[in-house]
Amino acid sequence: MSVYKKYEQIIKDNIGYDDFVISKKPYELQEIDEIVEIMVQTVAFNTAPVSINGSLIPADVVKSRFLKVTYGEIDYVLECLSRTTTKIYNIRKYLIAAIYNARTQNLYYGAEVRHDMYGNFSHENED
Repeated sequence: MSVYKKYEQIIKDNIGYDDFVISKKPYELQEIDEIVEIMVQTVAFNTAPVSINGSLIPADVVKSRFLKVTYGEIDYVLECLSRTTTKIYNIRKYLIAAIYNARTQNLYYGAEVRHDMYGNFSHENED
């Protein structure tokens, strides 16, 4: 089995790929396949530091993080991508950064809950 195929299987197992196959629409599954392909290429073949949010991250650190990505984190990346309204000039670079940063999903959802629960209150009576 090639290095590429080995990493592809590891990543698919880690993200629960079969669960995506069951639960997603065909166009969403194409997006997941593209994400998996980017992840595998990054893990299997990249040895140079990876530029993420303007910082160069060692390839081994990115590889380690990508090999720990879960179903929930990929689902979060897809949700963030669906909410993005600005033009993305380099989708590969954008997705690599989004996947790398997906571990912050709990902070994101916590902020969403706080906004939904408390963000609509008026602050007029704070004085």
